[in-house]
Amino acid sequence: MLVIDTDDVDRAEAFDYYRHALAGAAMGMELRTDRPADFRARLCAVDLGGVVLMSVRSASGAFEVARTRASIGRSDPEAFRVLLGVDGRNVFRHCGRSTVVRPGDMALYDSSRTFEGRREPGAGGTEHIVAATFPRSALPVDPRELRGECLPAGGVGTLVRTFLAEVAGAAVAGRDAGQRLACAWLDLLTVHLGDLLDPVPARDAADRTLFLRIGKFIDTHLADPALTPDAVAAAHFISPRTLQRLFARHDATVAARIRQRRLARCREDLRDPALAGLTVRAIAARWGFPDQAQFSRVFRRTYGTTPRAWRAGAQG
Repeated sequence: MLVIDTDDVDRAEAFDYYRHALAGAAMGMELRTDRPADFRARLCAVDLGGVVLMSVRSASGAFEVARTRASIGRSDPEAFRVLLGVDGRNVFRHCGRSTVVRPGDMALYDSSRTFEGRREPGAGGTEHIVAATFPRSALPVDPRELRGECLPAGGVGTLVRTFLAEVAGAAVAGRDAGQRLACAWLDLLTVHLGDLLDPVPARDAADRTLFLRIGKFIDTHLADPALTPDAVAAAHFISPRTLQRLFARHDATVAARIRQRRLARCREDLRDPALAGLTVRAIAARWGFPDQAQFSRVFRRTYGTTPRAWRAGAQG
């Protein structure tokens, strides 16, 4: 566990100590205050298997934090962070949106975009936030359009908030318990974001989470020629029939999903000038099409042109 506590240094050095530590973090931020002599804060962070949980408490009056272009240039973990207000008020601007996070509110922001925030104490004179930071690749959905907004409460959103608080407690209770809770929390967050991005009739949370997780697995293993529906089912400890029923509920098939995603990757590579030295056969093989003739037939049926013609037109 990482702890940055201004009580660990002389009072005259407290603000500079905390400011330098915050600026040097993986998702570093600049710190400003009109009362540096009164600044007091304690930050605790722990890595729970890919999800870094952070709790920040302060009793220093209002202060400002900013993730600037210079901060991003020094270090960018390419991560999302979910912020949960516990005490006090957070006013911030991110991705063109201005948002107020009060106790119980939750917001999403991106390490690769600038951020400006002002933290103000609550009635008791303290300010407290909990935040979870995780790689963007950990989510099988793309929530970029939700950056800088308060995420709606209710339904799964309430569970996401409750679990985030529980994960914070588990960081003290033990790493193993914390890892299990962190994984469960990411699954809930995925369902919540998926519902916000693509509203659909209510489905069982476990069903939707499994569908999204399998989609991410397929995208990660497209280059493996052995990626088949049976292999996907085995990797997720379900039967092929269960997998088929799961995709049927989403008006899709596993084989079609694999083929569609492989073709899309081949199409992207064929139009990439940096890969002009690779043959069509090599590009097809790298994305799981060892038979060039079959690849050409499927490509033409899908896109209405041959791979060679597509490449010539895209690069011509």
